[in-house]
Amino acid sequence: MMSENFDSIFSQLDEIAEKAGLAMTESNNLKISGDIDFEMNLDAQGNGSYSISKNGWGATIKATATILAPPNALFDVSVRSSKGGGGDWSGIPTGGNVSCSLKTYFGKNTTISVHVHSSVPNAHFKARLHYST
Repeated sequence: MMSENFDSIFSQLDEIAEKAGLAMTESNNLKISGDIDFEMNLDAQGNGSYSISKNGWGATIKATATILAPPNALFDVSVRSSKGGGGDWSGIPTGGNVSCSLKTYFGKNTTISVHVHSSVPNAHFKARLHYST
């Protein structure tokens, strides 16, 4: 489910770039925003990871995620963009937020990776992501 949501953000950038005729030039004027929910199964150690690699059109994605589940857990979260940005957070409780900016490349794929560790193993991680450019 998480892959579909990050793919949705990149697809929106593709659509806006196509409408703007950005076949050969970079623009900081690609404006998108929205809220998406994502989920990830955590293993027996409470770990889960995801990465996606797509063209981000040189946009900077501002993201804030609110952790919704599992309940009564503490989380360590790491988010990275191959172009730069992201962050590392420790001891975030269920209901807590993490925020960062993720830079993307123009003309080549940007890899976005997310790593989560939960104090509750074998759980279903859920978060709501608000994003904008």
